[in-house]
Amino acid sequence: GEDNLEYVKKQIAYPLSVYDRIPPTPGDNIDWNPSCGLRRYDELDFVGTQNGAIIDLEGITGQEYYHDLVERAANHIRSGQPRFTDGTLVRLRPVCHTLWADDLYMGLAFMTRYGASRKDADMIKDAVRQVDCFNRYLWNPATKLYCHGYYEGRGQAGCHWGRCNGWIMKATCELLDVLDPSGEDFARILSYLIRQIDGLKAYQCNDGMWRQVIDDAGSYEETSCTVMFAGAIAHAVNKGWIGKKYAPMALKAWEKVKKSYIVNGRVQNVCVGTSLKDDENYYLGRPVSGNDAH
Repeated sequence: GEDNLEYVKKQIAYPLSVYDRIPPTPGDNIDWNPSCGLRRYDELDFVGTQNGAIIDLEGITGQEYYHDLVERAANHIRSGQPRFTDGTLVRLRPVCHTLWADDLYMGLAFMTRYGASRKDADMIKDAVRQVDCFNRYLWNPATKLYCHGYYEGRGQAGCHWGRCNGWIMKATCELLDVLDPSGEDFARILSYLIRQIDGLKAYQCNDGMWRQVIDDAGSYEETSCTVMFAGAIAHAVNKGWIGKKYAPMALKAWEKVKKSYIVNGRVQNVCVGTSLKDDENYYLGRPVSGNDAH
């Protein structure tokens, strides 16, 4: 509604109005102030998601509010963000050239919107390449889940963390939304989504939730991954990409979240920000928060 649109406008306009007046975090090599994403063009977390939201705002209002910022983001993704030699988007931490599952969404949140709104076929082609490459590096056929990361030259890293699997599912839907349903790219990308949903079915808890570490029965039930899975599955059903037989997975999850994890409008039991680690105990021990930004 109009109220939500005004809220989004204000949320975007405020950091843009003050980012050049708020100094970087004192004594810290990493700038985490509220407007840091407009200064830090070193992580897709900042480049992709914030500028993707700006493109959405443009589409709603018909006005290109922040053309220069959007183009700066596009240029960074084209030539500034580190990549493997095959073009896969990566980070420089925790070791040089580390692939993070999170970045499929952080990148495609922008790439799909930019490619569709600017009719940039090369950006869409790059987005397709990312989904193909992330699936090649991170998919574990034994568990039918995605690992959190991949170290160049060393192999898969982390564990089957819930939220990173959610990022991948959400990103896959973002790409399917802008692809030609009659094209071979669409059919292949959809096959990734279907195999992920089929894999997740075996790990859904009896009450409808999924866990912080999906395949660890001792791990706590976690809200952010559950709602991403439920939302993506529902979206796929509503789009007609997958059959209605999958709808109960989404409905069961959402009913449990509504009943147990939304209190006075605040979402509970959300894992806080999480890095990439090789020790599963790190993920198991991550605290949860109410109304966490994730």
